[in-house]
Amino acid sequence: EVLRTTKSQDPGCPVIMYTGTGSEEIAVEAMKLGLNDYIIKNVKHFVRLRVAVESAIEHAETRARAERLSTELNEAQARIRFLFEESHDGVCILSPARGVLEANASFARMVGVADASQTVGMHPWDWDDIYSTREKVLARWPKVISSPETYETRFRRPDGSVIDVEISSTPTEKLGD
Repeated sequence: EVLRTTKSQDPGCPVIMYTGTGSEEIAVEAMKLGLNDYIIKNVKHFVRLRVAVESAIEHAETRARAERLSTELNEAQARIRFLFEESHDGVCILSPARGVLEANASFARMVGVADASQTVGMHPWDWDDIYSTREKVLARWPKVISSPETYETRFRRPDGSVIDVEISSTPTEKLGD
């Protein structure tokens, strides 16, 4: 009952049962409820008490640190997602093999489609760059994927209108291809 109360008030609080009246069944049930360690109260097991306390504290600190890092990571991911989605600049993640992997709404508007999901799988030559043929884009590709590059061009949208664009690439190997 002490364990249940403690864990309900503070689930991360380490608990060690040091008893002379317990049983194996009680120990198993307590471990399932979050008990860190179970030590029988006698001279033979007394030496384990210090190690159990140190281990329980270390476990609690590690768990708290992991939870804190997980929260920080989730918050950072949310901020990055917000910046990506709310940017007025057209942003996409582009793979040489698979084309657009992800794009924001501004990018979709830039290339003349209604929804960012419609850009997935598109390749640079799909955007009808009026100055470049597919071959020219492919010839430029090794430079674009190996070092940062910025250049200006014009795209013809599906509706026939022409827009001026500035392409900035930031290569990364973390996306696999």
